[in-house]
Amino acid sequence: MVVVPLIFGSLTFTFVATSFLCISMMTTSLPFVSQGRNVFYRERQSNMYAPAAHSLSLAVFELGYSVVLSSVFVHSFYWLCGLDGHYTRAWLWFWAFMTSSVLLWSYIGQLLVFRLPTPQMAELLGGGLASLS
Repeated sequence: MVVVPLIFGSLTFTFVATSFLCISMMTTSLPFVSQGRNVFYRERQSNMYAPAAHSLSLAVFELGYSVVLSSVFVHSFYWLCGLDGHYTRAWLWFWAFMTSSVLLWSYIGQLLVFRLPTPQMAELLGGGLASLS
């Protein structure tokens, strides 16, 4: 049947594109977050303000960036993949899934940088996690 390869092709294309965007989001957030790592630990030691404020500012920034990035990606990718051309609930669910996936991988990158001893170890473990997906 001709329809089955098209369905599997669309599903594979969707999975690979989603994985690529999420993993690239994590790997690009690692160097950016590692620059602010010294600030995080310095403020944590000095008790000037809670480290939660630093973490919250990173989380809010990543939230806005991820919403914009996933919106641009979903607008172009949804019709490229051959899915329904109307704004439907499926489009909204795909956008919500893409946004949450990008946020998850970005937050995993931040967690690795702040919890491992060196940024190099965070990059190595991030690559290992990316190979599991």
